Amino acid sequence: MSYRYDEGDMMLDGQEPIRLCPPAVVASKPLAGTKEAAKWRKQRPLTTGVLDFFPNALLEVAYCSYRATAQHHPGEPMHWDKSKSTDEADALLRHLMERGGLDTDGVRHSAKVVWRALALLERELEEEGEA
Repeated sequence: MSYRYDEGDMMLDGQEPIRLCPPAVVASKPLAGTKEAAKWRKQRPLTTGVLDFFPNALLEVAYCSYRATAQHHPGEPMHWDKSKSTDEADALLRHLMERGGLDTDGVRHSAKVVWRALALLERELEEEGEA
């Protein structure tokens, strides 16, 4: 059987092409329970696509969240107080300049870079109605 590759396909080395959702589906989260929703979810493998790649790095990002909650909201359950800081891009670059070392609170600057990048992306998705 022949297969025609086009813009919506992605090749993984030595594997069959994966049919990606058309751009319109990627741009907006499909309704739950639809075939498009299942395809959308399968294209975002949290465990095999993120956690399995970066387990140690994600532990450091989680520690960053823990320390931030302890600093800004002692005694409260861990949460992201989005009103405390909204300058993700600037803070990300400040920490990137100091990568490889620890901040004054003992958290790696590189972990704070990742945290700020995630925060930036989360805010973008929320603003676009994707979250």
